[in-house]
Amino acid sequence: MRLEMSQDGDSVLLLDARHFPIVICKWEGPPTEALASEYIDWLGLMIERAEFYETRLIHVIEASKIGRPGAIARRILADGAAERKAMHAEKGAVIATYLNPDSAIVRGILAVIRWSLGTDGYELNLTESLRASVTAAVERLAEAGVEAPPDLNPVFYELELDPQVPMSARSSSRMQISKILS
Repeated sequence: MRLEMSQDGDSVLLLDARHFPIVICKWEGPPTEALASEYIDWLGLMIERAEFYETRLIHVIEASKIGRPGAIARRILADGAAERKAMHAEKGAVIATYLNPDSAIVRGILAVIRWSLGTDGYELNLTESLRASVTAAVERLAEAGVEAPPDLNPVFYELELDPQVPMSARSSSRMQISKILS
């Protein structure tokens, strides 16, 4: 599992699966249509991986630097989340999602996501920081009886743009993740 970074214009999406079954994403700038699609595809693959290995995962979203998405990107995110829930809810692979919003924009996006998903069987928790989200994710994994990744320390975890991490095109990212799953 790896860290991937994708850029579309001024927007960046970081996808970190190095600490599976805790998967972490970070948005910087407004979600674009391409990045929203990439994110939904990646999350679907992570859920499928959890199902394949008969484990459960926790999803952390770092949204303190997110911008306002356009209508189409919002629709992609809302529809994608609803589709993932419909496809995977029965198996219960996703324990919870932790998100640290920093603005009214993010809270608005959450309203759309909650409206799309409903609240039945979907645990969405808001925190004040990435550290708080990762800490809560580690604790929630333990409560669910799932072993936490040994190399994930919430005190030291950071997810920052790093020029050493190669940018991946949308299609190559999906191919890379697909190879990891196989």
